[in-house]
Amino acid sequence: MGGQQLPKPPIIAALDANNDGTIDADEIANASAALKKLDQNGDGKLTGDELRPARPEGQGGPGGPRGQNGPGRQVGPDGGDRPPRRPANPPQE
Repeated sequence: MGGQQLPKPPIIAALDANNDGTIDADEIANASAALKKLDQNGDGKLTGDELRPARPEGQGGPGGPRGQNGPGRQVGPDGGDRPPRRPANPPQE
């Protein structure tokens, strides 16, 4: 996987102020202020969008890693996209 580390989830990054991988007593005491920094729209709530890590650059386009030019994209012999594979045993109706 190229030795790349996944980014820390935003909530951990916000709480671990000194980036040592541990949330210590001082960081716990400051948790309220740290979490408020994640509230991007200022509504006093943290939603999934505010807690979800940003997608790393180059990790696929729309639709995830198999999206536009993503590493999981399937390319046919003519250079075009391959259609998705059908299941080996399609459900019987």
